[in-house]
Amino acid sequence: MYSISKNFKLLKRYLTLYTKNKLEFKFESFSTVFGVLITIFNNFIFWIALKNVGVKFQNWDYNKILLLIGFNFLFISINSIFFGFRDLEYKIISGEFDMFMVRGQNPFKLVLLERMNFLYIFLNLIFFIVCIVISQNSFKFEIINVLLAVLVSIFASLNFSLLYGMFSLLAFYFGKIFYVRELFFSIKDSKNYPMDIFPKVIYNLFVYTIPITLISTVPTKIAFGENRAGKYILISIAGFILLCTIFKLFSKKALKHYVSTGN
Repeated sequence: MYSISKNFKLLKRYLTLYTKNKLEFKFESFSTVFGVLITIFNNFIFWIALKNVGVKFQNWDYNKILLLIGFNFLFISINSIFFGFRDLEYKIISGEFDMFMVRGQNPFKLVLLERMNFLYIFLNLIFFIVCIVISQNSFKFEIINVLLAVLVSIFASLNFSLLYGMFSLLAFYFGKIFYVRELFFSIKDSKNYPMDIFPKVIYNLFVYTIPITLISTVPTKIAFGENRAGKYILISIAGFILLCTIFKLFSKKALKHYVSTGN
């Protein structure tokens, strides 16, 4: 209970600092809002362009695609929490990581909080909710299916972010890993499309290894009542527990390789 209270106070402190910063530098807030709007615009332009050239995905109408887009924005929102991992190697190489080595605090938690864009997270989450509401007007979802779909997508997004974080920890051993990591994790872009258009082998590969399929395709089908959620919830939660355990062990070993530039 004390740990939860301590983490909440820490989060509140960073949120307060973030709010003050955004109020002082208003153009940054505008840039964040503009960036989200551009992402939304690009998504719709892409699908409208596909429609105009006659491209269709089997068993995927535009209500499903809208919800698929929504789950992708939920992923962006969750993945943005872990944005600090992207710059981890630069903090290690420059020695800036020293300032996160605070007694009684997990340095990786501080790295994430320092880079967290709360407004960006919130805006993407809002658009996800908007997509659900619009889809609901055309197709009356069963609320339990939507809740289960959201649960699968949340854990799949967390699992992907943890894998990204673990790969980032290799910077403690090899230094510059940015380009290799970004090349490897560029496969995340496939979540923007219905993954069941791929052969069954690839579809299952991205269920049981890197959970791309579970981020948007499977949750959309669960929400529409086409897939049972039970198996996918078990896979997602089991994967989350396993990855959290591995990350905790790996992060402790990685920290031992850090050479401080200070004391």
